[in-house]
Amino acid sequence: MNIREIVQNTAVSKIMQSLFTKNIYIDVAPRVGKSKILIDVFKVTDMDTSDVLITIPSLIIKKSWHNEFKKWGFDFKGQILHKSQLAKIDLKQFKLIIIDEVHDLSYNNIKYLNEAKKPI
Repeated sequence: MNIREIVQNTAVSKIMQSLFTKNIYIDVAPRVGKSKILIDVFKVTDMDTSDVLITIPSLIIKKSWHNEFKKWGFDFKGQILHKSQLAKIDLKQFKLIIIDEVHDLSYNNIKYLNEAKKPI
């Protein structure tokens, strides 16, 4: 098992431990495989994908998320929003938030996120 797989498995485990007891978000390093982590969570739960928010830094990345879900046969009903929209919505409505390219978020968005959710 390589380091990427270890990080992915650890993230899935942490999400599974916390998913139904806390509102959480995940921000792992770039190229770790956030879409794989999310798909693995979907495979082992009956989680409603509409309870998931993915924030992205550009619309190009939005297309890659849709392509990844299509590739794995998942009907993703959650929201994929640009990072600039983060502080404009009620984050408490989501069970899980995936932050794509967390280093691109502003201090105010990180502060807002941390007030609403618990990081993993």
